[in-house]
Amino acid sequence: MRRNDCLSISGKEQVLGGSYKEVRLSGYGSIQGALTAELLKVSGLGMFDEGVTVSQLEVSGQATFNHHLEVHEAKVSGLLTAKKNVSCQEKFVVSGKVKGESRMNIRELTISGLLTALQELEVGILKLSGKLSANSLKVENAEISGMVTITGELCAHVLEIRGMMTADSVESEVLKVKGRIDCKDMINSEKVEISSTSGSSFNELGASDVKICELEPKHGLLSRLSTLCHLFSGTTVVKGNLIEADSVYVENARIKKIRGQDIVIGPHCEIEAIEYSGTLVVDSTSTVKQATMQEEKRCLI
Repeated sequence: MRRNDCLSISGKEQVLGGSYKEVRLSGYGSIQGALTAELLKVSGLGMFDEGVTVSQLEVSGQATFNHHLEVHEAKVSGLLTAKKNVSCQEKFVVSGKVKGESRMNIRELTISGLLTALQELEVGILKLSGKLSANSLKVENAEISGMVTITGELCAHVLEIRGMMTADSVESEVLKVKGRIDCKDMINSEKVEISSTSGSSFNELGASDVKICELEPKHGLLSRLSTLCHLFSGTTVVKGNLIEADSVYVENARIKKIRGQDIVIGPHCEIEAIEYSGTLVVDSTSTVKQATMQEEKRCLI
C-alpha cells in the first residue's frame, strides 16, 4: 500500500483509512478502515473502527479504538478507550485517562493519571503515581506510589509499594511494602518486607523470609500515609491469619498463626499460635497464647 504524506482533519469528516506518514485530528474524525501511520495525533474527537498501527500516538483529546491498537510509543493526556487488544513495544505514558476493555501488553508503563484494564494487563516495567484498576496484572518490575486495585491475581518479579494496593492474591519474588497492601487471599513470595505501621492486611502469607518491621523513618508521604491509615481503619497494626516461612520477624502485628523455623516476635504483637522447628524469641511487650516446637521430619532409607 502506498503511503500518503499527511492526513489532517479539522472539521467533521469520515475517512476510509490508509497508510500515512502523519495523521492529525483536531476536529471530529471517523476512520472506517485500517490505519497505518508514523504519527497519529488526536487533539479533537476520533473514532477508529478498524485496526490501527502507529509508531507514535499522542492523545490530548478523545480517541476510541474499536479494533486492535498497535503502537511503538504512546502519550495520553486526554481520554483513550480501547475496545480490543492493545500492544505497545516501548513507552506508554498516561497522564489522562485510559480504559482498556480487552488484553493490554505494554513494555514500559508510566501512570500519573488513571488507567482501567477490564481484562489482563501485562507490563514489563510499571511506574505508578496515579491510579490503576485491573482485572489481573502481570509485571516484571513495579514501583507503586499511587493507588492500585487488582480484582484478581497479581504476578510480579519485584514489587515495591509506597502507595496503597488492594489485590485478591499476590505472587512475586520480592515484595517490599512501605505503603499499604490489603490482600484478600494469599501472598506468595520468596522475600517479603512490610512496614509495621502501614495497617496492611492479608489472609495468608507464604515466603522464605518475612520481615514486618519499621522499614525507614516516617516522614513526608509515609508519615501522612500512616496517619491516613489510622484515620480510616482506626489502627496501623499489620493483621493476618497465617504466616508460613523459614525465617520470620514481626513487630506491631496481630497474627492468628505463625508457622516456621526461626521466629522472632518483636514489640507490640498479639499472636494466637506459633509452630516452630528452630528458635523462638518473644519480646516482653508481646503476647503469644500458644507456642509449639515441632520436630523436623526425617525420612528413613
